[in-house]
Amino acid sequence: MTDINEILIREYVATRGLSQSSYHGMKYTLAHYCRFQGKNLQELLDEADAEEEAGVRWKKTKLKKRLTAYMNYCKETLTLNSAKHYLKLVKQFYHHNDIEIHKLPPFNDKNALMREPITAKDLPTREILQQAVEIAEPLMKALILFLVSSGMSKVDARNLTIQNFLDATKRYHDEDDDIMTAIAKMKEFEGQLIPTWNSRRSKTKKFFITFNTDEATRYIMAYLELRNEKLKDNPENGQTELKPHDKLFKISTHYFTMKFGQLNDALNLGTVGGRPEEGIKGYNRLRGHMLRKYHATNLKKHGMDTYSINVMQGKSNGAVNDVYFFEDEDALFREYIEAIEGVLIMTDVREYNIYSPEYVQMEEENNELRNELTDMRADLDFLKRKYEEGSS
Repeated sequence: MTDINEILIREYVATRGLSQSSYHGMKYTLAHYCRFQGKNLQELLDEADAEEEAGVRWKKTKLKKRLTAYMNYCKETLTLNSAKHYLKLVKQFYHHNDIEIHKLPPFNDKNALMREPITAKDLPTREILQQAVEIAEPLMKALILFLVSSGMSKVDARNLTIQNFLDATKRYHDEDDDIMTAIAKMKEFEGQLIPTWNSRRSKTKKFFITFNTDEATRYIMAYLELRNEKLKDNPENGQTELKPHDKLFKISTHYFTMKFGQLNDALNLGTVGGRPEEGIKGYNRLRGHMLRKYHATNLKKHGMDTYSINVMQGKSNGAVNDVYFFEDEDALFREYIEAIEGVLIMTDVREYNIYSPEYVQMEEENNELRNELTDMRADLDFLKRKYEEGSS
């Protein structure tokens, strides 16, 4: 991509406040568009602007011809969703630069390239995930177990900070503890470490509550200890220890995709959803989104309802009901505990102590309420008998 393209794209991303991943997506798409048109972005903008200034009718503009030709090319070479997404980004770029775009021919879905739908049989199995964790480096071990048991998207997981981890695990340590002190205290609760994550999805801006397993927490702790030791030995920009604002998982979007791809290849998992005879590539069987699907599928298999899973994954159930669930975090936690076997990978459920301090306290409070209710019923029965005796 030429320098002028880079300047224009960075200006677009900065003005709109887009993320780094959005920058890479826009850069790739516009490079694809420029290659097809044989011009750079500035030349294409100048051409469209000149036509507007000259009052050329939309149906006779080069821009309409370019966009229509590009749409047809994408439809012939990409899947339907990708083709629509590419055209959408190109149109957004023109709009951002004050170029008017009027009606284009509609997408004809009839002969569109489509991937095969992903089904439960395409998901990695527990045994595959065990193998992946066994051969992975510490970062990927922690990340795999976290994604499987929390259901977070890769974007949301990458955005987490060490402070978010401290907040999620606050019932196991003091509020003002630094990360290494907190980890030392949390080790006393191994077998019980189930963090509570209150966050907002980057994609939809929707709030969600989710949890992750004790085994995932322990692998995260081991990974953070290793990172902290490396900082002591090799300080980065003068930093010798982990700080609250540091990323929980130190991994870029590119590295994330690459490492999952390497694990997928190492285990010979291949791809799913493709149609090779039509030139449509499939998805790697082991990737972040498949772990999110694994989370939903296996919690449902173990008794958790779809409604609650949607709350955990930040999917819409309707605004009123979502608010209710945010006020009933304990109920969601209990459901997760009851279905947790579905997202345990390295631990047998019989070895797994599901009772966190908060859960134990909650059960004790519930028992007290049940006892109080029993006493109240006994008192009512007594008063009822007395009343009946006095009336007779």
